[in-house]
Amino acid sequence: MDHTRWIQTALGVVLAGVWGGCCPNSESAPAEPARTAGAERPSPAGEPAPPAALSEGQKLQVLSTLDTIDVELGHAAITKARAPVVRALADVAVEQHGKAREERAQFATLSGSGLVESSLSRQLAAHGRATLQDLLSSDADPFDRLYVQTQLEQQRTVLQLLDGQLIPSAQGREREVLRDARSLAQHQLSLTQHVNASLPR
Repeated sequence: MDHTRWIQTALGVVLAGVWGGCCPNSESAPAEPARTAGAERPSPAGEPAPPAALSEGQKLQVLSTLDTIDVELGHAAITKARAPVVRALADVAVEQHGKAREERAQFATLSGSGLVESSLSRQLAAHGRATLQDLLSSDADPFDRLYVQTQLEQQRTVLQLLDGQLIPSAQGREREVLRDARSLAQHQLSLTQHVNASLPR
């Protein structure tokens, strides 16, 4: 899909002059069998323990949870946002993350890994529910900016999780799926930054 053309169509002339690129190409890794994580090493005294290694199914559930959060926040913004550019941004989020969630669920089924919950996915889901409640209870006037700020934080969190915890241990097709997720998050972050700059101060 030509993301630049799709986004410009969704947002119209409001962003057509500032949006100049699409999400980066996914970086494919050679197909290799998944490696079994070894036993965790104890952390030196006074240092926090490293995050527990996640299985493929757990990583896919984390992505599914994050996609669900973006879809639910987007639906709220479509209903409550006043600025057309913010509603258009929400439309993009619902469309792209809804499609990504479906594709990753299909991959989880075909690979046999399934979608497996973890403490991380549960924490993300709880945080997403709290964020949604904050949005729904906010006044109409600050809603647009609050939604955009929420999206900026959300995509930065996704990138940090992917770079720091999900991608480094991934191999083969799993790595490709995670790199695609990173491309989508970077694409969404760039688009949201443009929308944020267009809002009145």
